[in-house]
Amino acid sequence: MALSAGESQPSPRDSRYERLIASITDYAIYMTDPDGLVTSWNAGAQRIKGYEAADVLGRHFSRFFTPEDRQRRLPERILESARHEGRHEDEGWRVRKDGSRFWANSVMQPIIDERGKVTGFAKITRDITERMAAQEALRESERQSTRPAW
Repeated sequence: MALSAGESQPSPRDSRYERLIASITDYAIYMTDPDGLVTSWNAGAQRIKGYEAADVLGRHFSRFFTPEDRQRRLPERILESARHEGRHEDEGWRVRKDGSRFWANSVMQPIIDERGKVTGFAKITRDITERMAAQEALRESERQSTRPAW
């Protein structure tokens, strides 16, 4: 690992942290540069989104959004919201490598250096499709049970 002037050697703690993030599979965790190009990718991101790291590193994170959301420039608006508000959380449809959609809860936060400059973003996504389907089934069941039986 090359270090620039002023950087210190990575600590063993940094290495443990990196291994922890890499091993999480219930959440897609990845980082982007300031423009939204993917710079890191964990096992959870691979499991949830279906892409190998080699498929996404250096690519814009907008590829995980529906065509409709890309048309509305949602990925760019999320970057700007996170940059200016310090955090952006949303739920919506996302797209896997195979084209299938899943309902996601996502949080994006800027990574800020010691000078206050945004150097990238951290993105955490969870697939909540099953939870949303269960909630909808419960609502439908409640609607059915409140209808008069004549």
